[in-house]
Amino acid sequence: MRDLPFVKIRSPQDRAAVHQLNQMLGPGEAEAIVLAEELRAEAILIDETAGRAIAVQRGLRPLGVLGILLRAKRRGLVREVSPLLDRLRSELGFFLSPKLVEHVLRQAGEEGL
Repeated sequence: MRDLPFVKIRSPQDRAAVHQLNQMLGPGEAEAIVLAEELRAEAILIDETAGRAIAVQRGLRPLGVLGILLRAKRRGLVREVSPLLDRLRSELGFFLSPKLVEHVLRQAGEEGL
């Protein structure tokens, strides 16, 4: 990983809480939720439906990749969301329903392009 001074790699301290969540979620989602709680994070980046539901139950605000892309567009950090959605599907195997893609493109002001 490149040296990125704004990125800090952290692990949650409460291993018992992680173990408990591992009964319902994968290890990545479980650790992310526990770490977000420990850090009192403003939001948590999580896309899996079950993980998002548990995050909300625990008082966290989940954001998904698509929400991050929309924020980036609104802040002028990316010019278009559409090609990024294409890359998510083709390169990373993300499943995005046509209805969801339509909604995101409408939110980004890119419908009909």
